[in-house]
Amino acid sequence: MKHLLPLHKSAAYRYIPFRIIVFTITLLVSLFSSIEVKAINTKTATVTGNWNDGTIWSPSGVPKDTDNVIINSGVTVTVNGTNTCRNLSIGNSTSSAGGVKIIANGNTLTVTGDLDFNAGNKNSTYTIDAGPGDMYFNGTFSHWSTSGTTNFKVGTGSLNFTPAISIANSGQHIIFTDGGTINFNSNF
Repeated sequence: MKHLLPLHKSAAYRYIPFRIIVFTITLLVSLFSSIEVKAINTKTATVTGNWNDGTIWSPSGVPKDTDNVIINSGVTVTVNGTNTCRNLSIGNSTSSAGGVKIIANGNTLTVTGDLDFNAGNKNSTYTIDAGPGDMYFNGTFSHWSTSGTTNFKVGTGSLNFTPAISIANSGQHIIFTDGGTINFNSNF
């Protein structure tokens, strides 16, 4: 015997077989349960070390592409692979130098969200050094401190900026240490 449910209460009753309703509900549940939701977390580098070393980060674990990354003052993180993060903030409330660098060819860092450089506005030296690798800043550049010294450096690799940037202070530097390139995909 077929189980039938009324579709609409009208003069001419229409029925949908019960198994079609069950199939449709099952399909919708399986579709929505297979959608992966990525959480946005914050990872803070608390000691100097390699990006792919989960023990330098708090909470422990290597940052994912959706994570916000903070590199504390006094800490230098070496990119040792192909890494992506959402937002990158370098420097905080203490006056110790810090930064992020690449020392081996073929390594890359991509920031898809906001870059905050010398976030604590401290009178110290902070450096983003692409070295022989490639760094991509594809989001926004909300803050390039006018306090202390902030350096973008490139060796044989490349620095690539999508957001507009400008040098507004004598402490802000772009430094070439070899034959690398800097690409400005917006205003400079």
